[in-house]
Amino acid sequence: VNAFTIIIDLSKDGDILHVNDKFVEHTGYSKDEIVGQKHTYYVPEEAIVNGSFEALWNELKKGKNVVKDVLRKKKDGTRFWLRASYMPVFDHQNQIKRISCLCFDITEEKVK
Repeated sequence: VNAFTIIIDLSKDGDILHVNDKFVEHTGYSKDEIVGQKHTYYVPEEAIVNGSFEALWNELKKGKNVVKDVLRKKKDGTRFWLRASYMPVFDHQNQIKRISCLCFDITEEKVK
């Protein structure tokens, strides 16, 4: 994990539990604004309508690691792309405790 990594921790129900300083710097949301919100809080409407967001969560709920390019939105409404690695974290009973997500901005690569 380096200084360029955006980190988001989510509950198994999709609540944002933690974001790192890089997330705050990159999106314009403060930790107070974003922590406690649903994951959909910074997901553009088109990613929800087209089913890609639901498909992602269906895989995560099965306990699968998912690497996916995802469209997200900053506080000012600007859209950006992340290459996101979602990793379910399990408790001692093999139940999903939370989902950690490590992301890199790939907007330049996507908009060429």
